[in-house]
Amino acid sequence: MSPTRLPEEEIFQAARRIESTKARQAYLDQACAGEVDCRRRVEALLAAYAKSESFLEFPAPALATESPTVAHSRAEKRGTKLGHYKLLQEIGEGGMGIVYMAQQTEPIERRVALKIIKPGMDTRQVIARFEVERQALAMMDHPNIAKALDAGVTESGRPYFVMELVKGVPITEYCDQHHLTPRERLELFIPVCQAIQHAHQKGIIHRDIKPSNVLVARFDDRPVPKVIDFGVAKAIDQQLTQKTMFTEFGQVLGTFEYMSPEQASFNQWDVDTRSDIYSLGVLLYELLAGETPFDRQRLCGAAIDEMLRIIRHVEPPRPSTRLSRSKRLSTIAVHRRMEPKHLGAVIRGDLDWIVMKALEKDRTSRYETANDLRLDIDRYLHGDPVSAAPPSAGYRLWKLARRHRIACAVTLLVATVLILGILGTSVGMIWAIDEKSRAEVAEAAAQVARDDAEYSRYVSNIPAANFYLVNNAPGSGGSILEGAPAKDRNWEWAHLAARTWPKYRFPSDTIEKSISADAPSSKFWRSERARVVQAIQPWNGKAGLYGGRFSPDGKSLFFYHAKGEIRRFSVAYGEQEAVYSSDLENPISIAINRSGTRIANFPFSNRGVIYDVASEEAVALGRDDLEKSSPWICRWTPDEKYLVTGHMDGSIRVWDALSKSLDIIAEWQGHEKNTLDVFLPDSNDVVWSASNDGTVRKWSILDGSPLGKYR
Repeated sequence: MSPTRLPEEEIFQAARRIESTKARQAYLDQACAGEVDCRRRVEALLAAYAKSESFLEFPAPALATESPTVAHSRAEKRGTKLGHYKLLQEIGEGGMGIVYMAQQTEPIERRVALKIIKPGMDTRQVIARFEVERQALAMMDHPNIAKALDAGVTESGRPYFVMELVKGVPITEYCDQHHLTPRERLELFIPVCQAIQHAHQKGIIHRDIKPSNVLVARFDDRPVPKVIDFGVAKAIDQQLTQKTMFTEFGQVLGTFEYMSPEQASFNQWDVDTRSDIYSLGVLLYELLAGETPFDRQRLCGAAIDEMLRIIRHVEPPRPSTRLSRSKRLSTIAVHRRMEPKHLGAVIRGDLDWIVMKALEKDRTSRYETANDLRLDIDRYLHGDPVSAAPPSAGYRLWKLARRHRIACAVTLLVATVLILGILGTSVGMIWAIDEKSRAEVAEAAAQVARDDAEYSRYVSNIPAANFYLVNNAPGSGGSILEGAPAKDRNWEWAHLAARTWPKYRFPSDTIEKSISADAPSSKFWRSERARVVQAIQPWNGKAGLYGGRFSPDGKSLFFYHAKGEIRRFSVAYGEQEAVYSSDLENPISIAINRSGTRIANFPFSNRGVIYDVASEEAVALGRDDLEKSSPWICRWTPDEKYLVTGHMDGSIRVWDALSKSLDIIAEWQGHEKNTLDVFLPDSNDVVWSASNDGTVRKWSILDGSPLGKYR
C-alpha cells in the first residue's frame, strides 16, 4: 500500500499514542518514507485527531477530502423533527454517530435514544458500519441489550436509527458509586455474560466490550445492565447488510485496554466469539481489582507497535497480585465495602483462576462461550468447585519449552536416555512389587467397603440429629436418634441423646469416656464390637477438658479447655484442624453460629470473645470491666447478629455480635435461680429460657418484656 493511501483509521490509532514532538516526527518518518504529499496529509489528520475523543473517530469534514459526504454541518438540534421523533437534547457522541434523546409522538408517546451518523463522517465505510450496528441490534431481543425500535433517513440523507433509551452509567462507575461488594459485582456481571451469549447465538461479535458500552440503569428499584454500541460488531457467519463493510488490512478496531490478542493485529479476519470472552475477562478484572490488566499509562506511553506487542505477548498479573501492588488499594477497598487486607484474600484463588482463564493469550485455552464463563461464576457464588483450575506443572513446563526450544530439546534428549536406562533395569522388579501391592490394597479396600456400608446409615443420621438440636428442634433430632440401630450407637450418639433427653443414661459398657472435665480423651466406639473407630486426645492426657460441640454440618468437633483454648478436630479423621486461644480462662460454654463461620466463648470472667473459624483470629473481644454473675450458656440468634447468654444469677443478656467490643444491648432478670439454657427458634425476636427454679419463660429479645411463663 502506498504511504499516500494510508487508511485514516490507522493514522488516528497511531495519533492516540503520540505524546511528544519526537514521537510524532518518528511516526511521520516511518509512515511516509519521505513522501511530501503523504506527510502533509498525515500531519493534517494528526492535528484533527487532537480535537476528537476516540481513536475510532474520523477526521473533520474539511479534511475528509477523499470520501464524498452528504452533509458538512450539524443540521439537527433541539426541536428538530425526524419522522415521528422530536429531538430533545444531545446525550452522547461516539466514533460514528451523535446520540440524541428524542420524544416519539406516534403511534405511542415515549422517550427514546436516536442515533444519527455524524456530519462529515458519512463515507461509504462509516455508513456501512453504522448500518451494521443498526442491523445487529435489530436481530437481537434480550432484556440486557438495548433494543432497536425504528430506523430512517434525515432530510440531508444521513441514516439514523432509534433505540431504547438507557438512562444509566458505565458498570464500573455504578459499582463504585454504590460500593458494591465483589459478590454483588459478580451478580451484576452475570446478565452481561448472558447478553453477550445471546449476541453470539445470533451470529454477532461485539468486539468493543468495555465499561462505557455496558450501562447500568435501575428498573423496579433494581440494577439492570444494558449492553450498547455494536458499532464495531462483526457477523460470524452471515452478512448483516448489503453495503460493503469489511476490516481492511492495516485496521485495528476496538479499545486497546480491553482488546484481545487476536484483535491487536493489522489483520482481524480471524476474530471469533472468544475475542469477546477476553474483553469480558478484562471487564471482570476491572470490576474486581479496580484497574485493567495492563496499566493505562504504560499503554498510552508506548508506540503503537509496542502497545500491540504487550497485548499479544505480555502476561498480565493476577487480579489479587495487581491489588497487592496498587497504590489505590485503600480507595478500591472502600468502593467494595471491605478491608484492604481482606479484599485480596477474597479474590485470591477461584476468582483469580476464572479471570485468568478468560484472559488466556491462546484463545483455545479460554472459556469456549460466554455461558461457560457465567456458569463458573455461578459455581463460585454457590460455593461449588470452578472449572478454571490453576495451570498445572505440565502446562507451565510446556510454556517454558516454547520460549527455550533448543535448550529444552537437548535437555529432554539427555533426560530421556538416562530415564530409559534406569527403567530398563528396574521394570521387572517394579512389576512384581506392584502386583503384590495391588492384591493387598484390593483386599483392604473390600474389607473397608463392608465396614463402611454397615456404618454409613448411622454416620449420615448423626449430623442431621445435631442440626435439629442446634436449631432448637429437639423433637425431630430425637426421632432420628431413636431410629439409630443399637449396635451402631457410639459415644457421639450418647452425647446428643443426653442433650436431647437430660435424664437419659446410655449403657456404661458402650462408652469408655465421654466429654467431661476429668476425661481428657474422647473416643468414638462401635458398641457391639467394642472397637475404637476414632480417638481424639485434644490436650495430650492433661485434665481440664470442659466440653465439646459439633459444628452445624457435623464434620468438626470443637473442644474447649480450662486454659482458654478451643481446638477443632475432624470427625472423619480425628486430626486437629485449628486452635483458637486467648488469655481468657475457664470457658463455661461455647456457641457456633449456623453458618459455621464464628465461635463465641464466654468464660467465668464474663468477658466474651468471638473467633473467626477460617482465620483462627479473634474478631471481637468484650470489655473487662463487666460485673455481675458469670454466664452459664450462650447461643446465637438465627440471623447471627446477636448472642444471648444465661447467667448463674438467673439474668439474661443480649450482646451485639457485630461490634468489636461485644456491646450489651439488652439485659433483664429472668429467673430466681440459675438460667440453665436459652432457646432461639427461627424468629429473631423471641428467646426461651429454662432455669433451676423449675420454670420455662418466653421473652422479647430486645427489651426483655415477658411473653409467657410455663412450669
